Amino acid sequence: MTAIVDSDNILLNISSDEVNDFISEYTLEGKWDSVIRLYNKFPEQAHTAIISDSAGTPLHVAIDLDEEDVVNELVNAILTHNNFEALEMVNERGDTPLHFAASRGFARICNCIIGSENERIYLLSCKNKNGETPFFQAAVNWRKQAFAYLAHISKGMVNLQELVRNDGDSILHTAIRGEYFGKLCYNITCV
Repeated sequence: MTAIVDSDNILLNISSDEVNDFISEYTLEGKWDSVIRLYNKFPEQAHTAIISDSAGTPLHVAIDLDEEDVVNELVNAILTHNNFEALEMVNERGDTPLHFAASRGFARICNCIIGSENERIYLLSCKNKNGETPFFQAAVNWRKQAFAYLAHISKGMVNLQELVRNDGDSILHTAIRGEYFGKLCYNITCV
């Protein structure tokens, strides 16, 4: 058993088998300092712990809540422990943390996940169960900052297949249906 102190300064003795229960509880209660401690103390279990099928991992939840500082800490813990698979963890829709950040328009969080030197740009090509990439989700959710950032770092390397989801709809189809046609065309031609 390993001893850790939670955010209420209560000493807890937990085994590595209990990490998932504690990290779920701390994540849902917003006790981010304790989540970060668990990420650093038990990287193998904590980085890939699933809070719920819909929520995904603590990293997904922190992104969803726009907890940028927490996201930075969690990503740093993942990188420190070379656990890159944690950045590819998915929720029930198949969304990675980068999908979450892109679909919500959080360009700085996208940058944190991808890396300042684009070290993890491969994450941009991950598709969810609908065949949508993070780039696709930024576009169809009309998240201009995230879309512009992802378009800029990809420098025209976006494969056309990454702009089409499983049902055959492209970003353009979805934009027309959502009446974003003019805005999307403008952005695509300017990028």
